[in-house]
Amino acid sequence: MRRYAILTEGQLLDRRAKTAHGVIQYGRDEIAAVIDAEYAGKDVRDVLPRLQRSAPIVATLAQALAYKPTSL
Repeated sequence: MRRYAILTEGQLLDRRAKTAHGVIQYGRDEIAAVIDAEYAGKDVRDVLPRLQRSAPIVATLAQALAYKPTSL
């Protein structure tokens, strides 16, 4: 199973992040972290409750690496 770090920098709430939204909501693999400085410190479920999945939001790739992703 893969563990994704997903980069949405500044567009997490934007329609242009629809691929990220789909991976978060429907993907079978684990989401290690979402990289978006605008929402850092929050959880995906707090920012986009409709996605019904929990994952930490961090500001940088270095911070995301602490969650041990296997794919970006």
